[in-house]
Formats: sequence, structure tokens, C-alpha cells
Amino acid sequence: MNKLRAVILILLLFVLIRFITVNVFELDFSLVFSYLLMTIGILSVFFIFGKNKKFLLFVFSSTFLIGVVLLVDYMFEFTNPGKLLLPASLFIPSINFLIIFIEDTDNKLFLWLSFLLFISGFIVSIFLGSIKLETFLQSLSEIIKSYWLFIVLMLMVLLVLYIFDKNSEQQKHNI
Repeated sequence: MNKLRAVILILLLFVLIRFITVNVFELDFSLVFSYLLMTIGILSVFFIFGKNKKFLLFVFSSTFLIGVVLLVDYMFEFTNPGKLLLPASLFIPSINFLIIFIEDTDNKLFLWLSFLLFISGFIVSIFLGSIKLETFLQSLSEIIKSYWLFIVLMLMVLLVLYIFDKNSEQQKHNI
């Protein structure tokens, strides 16, 4: 199974590099770096999830989300990008704690931390005026329109890995 995961990761990175070289994506360091962080983050979370490694789950989900924040910063022109820093520093751990709670549903502390950090991030965003729901949804729509191919590729890779993981688990139980 580890060989399959390595092959899929190499293929995914090859596809990403190929898109960059044929100008499907613009060749810009911050854009490539954001995609790299998102790719490393999402694949690592997939490999770690369910193995009770909360710290690594937190780190790699943060890696993915930092890549998302960098992509949003790259894609859209903000009058004051510094206003994104504080809300992002609250929303990212909020999502991380939610992911950890999904892995360990017995520990409600993670759900409460997620909820409190999310509400705090939302309140800070309102007071700073950095995020408005309409603007956020419009931005999200633009990102999906522009990068749907990358999103589909990532989902396909995750689906293939999930299927192979389930098949290998089933084979272990049959032995």
C-alpha cells in the first residue's frame, strides 16, 4: 500500500508540474508554494487520519489551510492583507480542532475549542471589517471556477486512496 501511495503522490506532483509548464496555472512562486502546501497538507492528513496522531493531524491540516490562505491572498486584491492575519489565525485552529474532533469524537473538548475559535474569528472579522459573507462567497465561487481542475484531481486522488485503503483493510480481515 505504501508503494501505491508514493506512486500516486509522485503522479499528482507530476500533473501539477505539467500544468505549470503548459501554462494552465500561472508560474508564480507564491501560487506554486500555495499549491504545494495544499497538496502536502491534504495528502498528509489523509495518511494520518484515524491513526490517533493528533499533533501531526493539527500540523498538516494547518499546512493545507495556510496554503488556502496564501491562494486567496494571491487570487484577490486586498486593500489591507494584514487584516486577514488575525481572523485566519483563529479560523485555522478552529478547523484543525474540528478535524481532530471528527477523528476522536469522544473528546468533546476539541469540538468546544473549534466552536469558540470559530466564533472568535467571526467576531474579529466583523470588527476588523476583513470578511463579509457576500464577498467571501463570491471569492469562493471565483476560486472554484478558476481552479476546479486542481480540486477535482485532489478529490480523485483522495477517492482512489480511500478505496485502496478500504480494500487493503478488508484483505487483512479476510486473512
